[in-house]
Amino acid sequence: MGRMNAERLRSLIDYDAQTGVFAWKPRGHRAGTHCNRARHPGSVSKQTGYLTIRVDGKLYQAHRLAWLHHFGEWPPLHLDHINCVKLDNRIANLRSADDKLNRENVRSARRDSGSGLLGAFFDKRRGRFFSAIRVNRTLRHIGM
Repeated sequence: MGRMNAERLRSLIDYDAQTGVFAWKPRGHRAGTHCNRARHPGSVSKQTGYLTIRVDGKLYQAHRLAWLHHFGEWPPLHLDHINCVKLDNRIANLRSADDKLNRENVRSARRDSGSGLLGAFFDKRRGRFFSAIRVNRTLRHIGM
């Protein structure tokens, strides 16, 4: 089966745009599937922190499925959680974002950060930490 479409998704899963909650539809004609309406679909990815849902044997990020379910088309390249809460999949909390906007909404350092702080880096030559941010592709030094 190819890429998921809105019609197929809507036949399997209900989505409440006000709460951001997904629910399996009753089995009905889908005998043999392992869907339980009492259980919400998906689980939180340990790698990304996003809710992921397996549909037709393929994993999808829930916020992307929310967009597809609500608007009937796949989202653009990036979707941004406006309040930075990765599990808040209300449609009002999702917006289309370009690379720049998506990176501006970062609130914490990456897991592999040496300092554990956003914008803080270790300068091996000087043996000190420095802070910098990138603004319009230009690195701005803040201090040591």
